Amino acid sequence: MARTPSLRQLRAFKTIMSMGGMTAAAEALNLTQPALSKQIASLEDTLKLRLFDRRKGGPMMPTQEGLAFFKSIEGTLY
Repeated sequence: MARTPSLRQLRAFKTIMSMGGMTAAAEALNLTQPALSKQIASLEDTLKLRLFDRRKGGPMMPTQEGLAFFKSIEGTLY
């Protein structure tokens, strides 16, 4: 049985995409960066997609799959 992403995971992803980064999103959601990162990793596992490219010491950049997923949910969480 396939798992469904939680509303919390979707909001976390949308906030990162909307605010342009993990630090601002964590602050806006009143979460620590590790807690937010864990939610995103769990969402990626649930979706079986890599939503972000993570570079040590560099910014987290959305993948093509991440951008497409964001476009597909962008209007549903308002």
